[in-house]
Amino acid sequence: MTATTHSFRELRLRGVSRSFGKAIALKELDLTLYAGEFVALLGPSGCGKSTALNCLAGLLPLTGGEIWKDEQRIDTLPPERRGFGMVFQSYALFPHLTIQRNVEFGLRMRGVRLVQRRSRAAEALRTVKLADHAHKRPAELSGGQQQRVAIARALAIEPDIILMDEPLSNLDASLRVELRTEIKRLHQSLGLSTLYVTHDQEEALSLADRVVILRDGRVEQSGPPATVYSRPASPYVAAFMGYRNLFTARATAAAGPGDTVSVHRDGYVFQATAVAGVQAGAEVTLAIRPDEVTVGEGGANQITLATEVVEFMGREIQVQGRMRDGQVLLLRTGSDVVPGDSVPVRLPRERLLAFGQVDG
Repeated sequence: MTATTHSFRELRLRGVSRSFGKAIALKELDLTLYAGEFVALLGPSGCGKSTALNCLAGLLPLTGGEIWKDEQRIDTLPPERRGFGMVFQSYALFPHLTIQRNVEFGLRMRGVRLVQRRSRAAEALRTVKLADHAHKRPAELSGGQQQRVAIARALAIEPDIILMDEPLSNLDASLRVELRTEIKRLHQSLGLSTLYVTHDQEEALSLADRVVILRDGRVEQSGPPATVYSRPASPYVAAFMGYRNLFTARATAAAGPGDTVSVHRDGYVFQATAVAGVQAGAEVTLAIRPDEVTVGEGGANQITLATEVVEFMGREIQVQGRMRDGQVLLLRTGSDVVPGDSVPVRLPRERLLAFGQVDG
């Protein structure tokens, strides 16, 4: 397939809300997708990401707010007139139809003539490298191949935007990696505009130009993958981005964003990097990734862990230990450690983040 010529500049969700009885799934969600961009909606189950996608696709009505594509309001349009291609978690293929006819289905619903329908479906199948399987039925294909068919069906209608709802979650680990690469290739080679829902941070970071983390139906943080990964805006984002060590302490002095802040906890004194403004005496949450805890003596933020659990992870091991006040700490290391060891470790100041109250 040839590269996409975008017929829009931006897609905007303005104050979009969606309730199910008394349960609120989306709370005045504001989100913009620009032409050619790959945006990943990331978050745990129940945060509203699939609801947002279904509202955008027209599969769920809005409780409040509006959806605009440039100057056209589209939340009042039926799904088939919104210009989206949809890829579902469950593939949603017709078992009695051939692969060719499955890919043609959306075109047939749009009244595309037979000759053009067959040509566009065949081209879409070539794009996802399944042209040789056009005569088969879904049951004759692997899960990864079936999901490629679902992607081809979405591409065949030449949509303005591809919507993907956890498309890899039903696949095993090796197939997920393979198809993730394929999705990235298609996005880059065809210049697609993609909104991708996932609960998998690795998928989001590897695929997206921008990651949007949702919490209780609202945006908690939005930014390039590297920024969200290394500079989470809150403990919620940090926990979701792999900062598995989170524990509380108290600031001894005020500090501004990015400054070094001194904190104490039951006899421990740590130097950390303040994420936002921290007030003197305020409780803060400290966060650090297991792979950023270093084994060895010397330097600031030195503590000793009593190790309890050691897990082999391939090139390194993951160790669960306890600080002297009972706080659990996880680390990853290539050093030889066995349960029961007392291990000196250091929490590097620039890697130890402090989340506290914003001053003022």
